[in-house]
Amino acid sequence: MAAIVPKMAPIIADESRKAMRECGLLLTTLVASRIAATSKDTGLLEAAVSFPEGFTVEGDPMATYEGTIAASKKMSISGVATNIYANYVEFGTKPHWPPVAPLELWVTRKFGLSGPEAQAVAHSIAANIAHRGTWAKANFFLAWHYDGGKRKTEAIWRKVPARVVKRWSEEIK
Repeated sequence: MAAIVPKMAPIIADESRKAMRECGLLLTTLVASRIAATSKDTGLLEAAVSFPEGFTVEGDPMATYEGTIAASKKMSISGVATNIYANYVEFGTKPHWPPVAPLELWVTRKFGLSGPEAQAVAHSIAANIAHRGTWAKANFFLAWHYDGGKRKTEAIWRKVPARVVKRWSEEIK
């Protein structure tokens, strides 16, 4: 359409950027809220999924526009970048021997244990993870499919053509 009416191109691009920004705010909020509601950890993962740090846009609004929501690469949890940790939480892990120190910290916060008791529980959890891995939390997936992310994002994009036409008609008057 922009090729037919050249003055529409900047309007389409501007309204597309606005829609992507609105979608980014919406989706990062949905994911961060889901993490906050289900996580009993430090809050770093929740804080890492924030707009605009956790939302990137690629492409040209006149062709293909794609937004990606993820955790920030600038933060870390026990020395692991939150964007990597977010993948572990989102998709789960295969059996592996995890670092025990972060588990000890988690045990202390979650159960109020310390010293040898916390170490024993942390080692037990590490052994369990080594045996079976970790389960996927699917925060991003659930925010998209079950918390209304997909439906609300589609609603935002359905309004874009009307806003473009309205702005364009005001410009040609």
